[in-house]
Amino acid sequence: MNISEIKAKSMKKIEKTAEVLKDALPYTTKDGKYDDMTNKMSHWWTNSFWSGILWEMYGQTGDITYADYAIGCEKKLEKVLCGYTRDDHDLGFLWLLSGVEHFERFKHFGAERAKNDALLAASVLASRYDLKAKVIRAWNGDGGKGLAIIDCMMNLPLLYWASKQEDDTRFKKIAMSHADSVIKNFVRENGSVCHIVKFDTETGERLEDFGGQGYKQGSSWTRGQSWAIYGFVQSYQWTKEARYLETAKKVADYFIAEAKKNDYKIKCDFCQPEDDDLYDSSAAAIAACGMIEIYKETGDKKYLEEAEKLILADSENFSPWDDENDMALVNFGSESFTKHEHLALIYGDYYFFHAVCGLDEILNK
Repeated sequence: MNISEIKAKSMKKIEKTAEVLKDALPYTTKDGKYDDMTNKMSHWWTNSFWSGILWEMYGQTGDITYADYAIGCEKKLEKVLCGYTRDDHDLGFLWLLSGVEHFERFKHFGAERAKNDALLAASVLASRYDLKAKVIRAWNGDGGKGLAIIDCMMNLPLLYWASKQEDDTRFKKIAMSHADSVIKNFVRENGSVCHIVKFDTETGERLEDFGGQGYKQGSSWTRGQSWAIYGFVQSYQWTKEARYLETAKKVADYFIAEAKKNDYKIKCDFCQPEDDDLYDSSAAAIAACGMIEIYKETGDKKYLEEAEKLILADSENFSPWDDENDMALVNFGSESFTKHEHLALIYGDYYFFHAVCGLDEILNK
């Protein structure tokens, strides 16, 4: 199956799923049916990814129904935007694929409320910046003191966007300071990255790192590698600072070398035991998205070709194309190594579809 065929199958499945989910906030499936986090955990970090899929479908089809559903998701997120104790570093995930998408697609038609909410989210995200550690704090409470995680690279575009909207460099400076600290404290010589790093909030000193959702301390959680690839290339696109592109390429080259060892079927952690078959299809999809952007910035076809291989491997091994009752585009995602279970993940579906659409646009110009 080629990319165009995968795109057609994906869109057909999403069209059918949208008729059921409408403006739900799904996370994972049970018996092939996506759940709805609206009344369970309305603040959860993944609650914008379905709206991201809907906006992608709107862009592909022009069908306003998808936009209406996406805006419905956004309104649900708006209700928890000011829940200070639950807002954390993932405000970027939540508002880039809801309010920012809404405003950018309809800004000529007065989508000012979406812009306002996204700017408010950016302001709260910026307030989490630690002046000593020079990173954006991840979680709240005593247990989150001094902790930053690689995932936050994906939240920085909300700050870059806010800087552009307000013609105010404060947001951009915070984002760049965080990115620079990640290069210094998370990225290893071989191109792999840590998941969690703890800093002394009084001195800014790096204290230790943790395995987090990976196999163990010092290992290589694959979704973390993917966040770094995609996050750093986006920082380059917003700033044109070469160190960010070089870091994205460094991590991508490491990821590619490891992916080849298992025919592009990406496990949860590149360091997990060889006989442990815990995969993470979402890591492959996210990495593919990042590599597509690296190709756009460098013209190096290696990254485009590797992105295509990752998506084809996900599709061939993990997509339930033959099951019309399964809403997921890809199964065999994993939340963490410690949970050690496979499941569909809405963000896996989003990045898979986003990569497929990006590849199709490039390959079929």
